[in-house]
Amino acid sequence: MSKFTVYVLDTETTGLDPVKNDIIEISLKRLSDNQQKTWCMKPINLDNIEDGALRVNGVNRDDLLWKTVAGKEKYRLVEEVLPEIENWVAEDGGNVYTRLIVGHNINFDHQMMMSTWKKVDATQTYPFSTFGNMIDTKGLTLFFDWIAGENNGKYNLGACIKKYGLETRKAHGAEDDVKMCEDLLMRHVGIVKKAAIG
Repeated sequence: MSKFTVYVLDTETTGLDPVKNDIIEISLKRLSDNQQKTWCMKPINLDNIEDGALRVNGVNRDDLLWKTVAGKEKYRLVEEVLPEIENWVAEDGGNVYTRLIVGHNINFDHQMMMSTWKKVDATQTYPFSTFGNMIDTKGLTLFFDWIAGENNGKYNLGACIKKYGLETRKAHGAEDDVKMCEDLLMRHVGIVKKAAIG
């Protein structure tokens, strides 16, 4: 029986609609070898870049539109980036059934990822399961609070990190969000292991 290869995932986007909006940053960390990679992409739908999303992400619209030299260097074409992601993930020697993605509110990131591959007619090479082999750290936190009879009200990543006294990093940057999500996951794993032993 093969083991899961776990990837912690976060995306930054131009909005919340997987059809209208696009991913502008993807960060993945493969826990088996502790490698993390981050890619920035030019949006496909340039007319659907929401100001509110840019404020949250701290991204400059002119950079996304390639109106600046820095933007053109940073944000690459989706068609160039996706094969790089696929090839990097394929280094694990696994397949969509042996890969497990983890994130905070992971369903959103998963939907955005699948939509991105679909927009460039590459769904057949999407490297993760379309059936939802995923773990949500928000759901885990809610689950443990429910067991403990608690309700913290807020369950965004920052609030969950604060709840457990973990290191706070810059929010709404995919790379740092992945690191915080990994920390949160490992805290939950520790709780389960302690309960199993004790």
